[in-house]
Amino acid sequence: MNQLIIVSMLVLPTVGMEAPVINSTWGYIQGVERTSREGQPYFGYYGIPYAKPPVGDLRFRKPQPHPGVSDIFNASSYGLACLQPSSAVSFSPPMSEDCLTLNVFLPNTTDVSSKVPVMVWIHGGGFVYGSASSYEPWQLVTKGDVIVVTIQYRLGILGFLSTENDVAPGNYGLWDQHLAIQWVKTNIEAFGGDTDNITIIGESAGSASVAYQVLYPGSKGLFQRAVLQSGAATSLWAINRNMKVLAKLVGGRLGCLGDDPDIISRDRDMVDCMRKSNSTKLLAFSTVNGTPAYELVQFTWVPTIDGNFVKDDPQVLMRDITFLNTTCMKDIDVMVGANNMEGYLMLMVALAFDTAYNYTYATDIFKQKEFDTDILTTVTALSLGASTPSINDIVSVEYTYPRPPSDKPLPREQVLSTYGDPGFVVPGVLFARTHALLGTNRKCYFYLFDHYPSFGRDSLVKGMNHGADTLYLFDLNPAALQIFGYSGNLTSEEYQLADTFVSFIADFAKSGNPSPAVEGKLGQIWPEFNMADQHYLSFTTNMSVGDHVYPRRMTLWLDIIPNLLKIPSTSTASSSSTSTTTPTTSAPTWFGLDAHTADVTILALIVTLCVVALLLVTIVMCYCSKRRKQSI
Repeated sequence: MNQLIIVSMLVLPTVGMEAPVINSTWGYIQGVERTSREGQPYFGYYGIPYAKPPVGDLRFRKPQPHPGVSDIFNASSYGLACLQPSSAVSFSPPMSEDCLTLNVFLPNTTDVSSKVPVMVWIHGGGFVYGSASSYEPWQLVTKGDVIVVTIQYRLGILGFLSTENDVAPGNYGLWDQHLAIQWVKTNIEAFGGDTDNITIIGESAGSASVAYQVLYPGSKGLFQRAVLQSGAATSLWAINRNMKVLAKLVGGRLGCLGDDPDIISRDRDMVDCMRKSNSTKLLAFSTVNGTPAYELVQFTWVPTIDGNFVKDDPQVLMRDITFLNTTCMKDIDVMVGANNMEGYLMLMVALAFDTAYNYTYATDIFKQKEFDTDILTTVTALSLGASTPSINDIVSVEYTYPRPPSDKPLPREQVLSTYGDPGFVVPGVLFARTHALLGTNRKCYFYLFDHYPSFGRDSLVKGMNHGADTLYLFDLNPAALQIFGYSGNLTSEEYQLADTFVSFIADFAKSGNPSPAVEGKLGQIWPEFNMADQHYLSFTTNMSVGDHVYPRRMTLWLDIIPNLLKIPSTSTASSSSTSTTTPTTSAPTWFGLDAHTADVTILALIVTLCVVALLLVTIVMCYCSKRRKQSI
């Protein structure tokens, strides 16, 4: 699916002298000294291969660890990006199937005995696009005083093809990430890193990847903290439940479908044929087109249930306390974040498609008929695993009522939030809730980047677009703003906000406590997220602390709809670490729902009944009018 905006935001720092040679378990590594845009020096070690090239017979298989080097490895430049389709909405970096590399950045004051906190960045891009070279972490390194490792992993069909059996289980991109994190655990001490203070962090698909790494039981002990920015494993776009059909579709296009009566043998022949296929042809045939909603919302080549790395549907795993107790979730500190206009991504991608292919997506998605029959149904189906008329009606009432006349478009913010909430915000809140429910003594923080950037005053929709937070974390510069479509001026307040953002992310990575970075402007501590209050930081130039982010909308997706579908809810107040089911609240109210959920449920029902009553009145009036005409 060609739709994620990939941002190459780099104004590359200048290269200086050679950095110290690192004597790691993997081998000797020669890096370079860089100077940041603000004149601060740091060391960079680029393009280090952590796995054997995943080519030939290793295509569509778990990655194999790189054996290391006997000579000094020259780590002076980025490795090539992993193969990805050319896109109308992104630039195409130099690419190769041999792409499993990582990069290590450290303060220039670091030595072997330093024990500096470590952050591992997993890039986003819908599991289809992106590269580590798009994120030079000079701000985190020079201002946050942490070591940052950026990694690459296989994307698209090469990273996630699955026959839904042992022939090609899928999720190779997730295994790549896992192997890279293992490499960091084994080798980072040689760079001066603290092997017992590692934080994994990612944005969008990278954030969903962080969630998947947390949910994989084999990750225990590899890291101590996790930061999720805009996404989780339960994001509506982060799981594909029909991968086998897609595998056969592409296999057929490549002429790789056999006629062996045995299913396993037939799948094996198909995958062997696809391993021998030209990579350019394979990428070209991996594109799957569909309705506007499919093009804009559905991600094709993403993680799937393989019974190993992804044991079950993420929606099920996040509510299975017994399973969660086998993972590292209860043993790590967690920070979850979201932007206040995540859904703007859909409009940006629609505009890009319109420009490239002369489509009218950017207009169509706001038409009421198209919204009701395509966008809404696709969103609910992907979010819940199924789409029913009653659930669609409830979601529609919450987000788009009262409506304008049927021939008028729906308000942009309403449509975009219908996608942005279950796509990015709801999964984050669910992740935070689940962490709190485990009864762990580890910390959890939630922030909403609730900002309206000064450089975005001319934007079609107000707020922080999906992905705009990476500008503040890596490099807020005019060139990067243009890639996002922003044309306004950068003010000193934006730079100050970026410094604060970098500081609290780095502080969390160091100690699990981001509060010191914001206490001065906030006038209080940043309270931890818990089930009772669900505190969050409203992060902007005039920041504040709130409770229950978007309470009506979050309750709809996380409490009301699961209750209607008989899915265990996370609205409970606590859970013991040995519980095998989601516990119930100690003081149930209306029909067993807690007070907050009950209030929103009643309100939704009242609105629905009002709409039904209005329709009945209209029908009766029309009938009476017709009868009067007949009597005359």
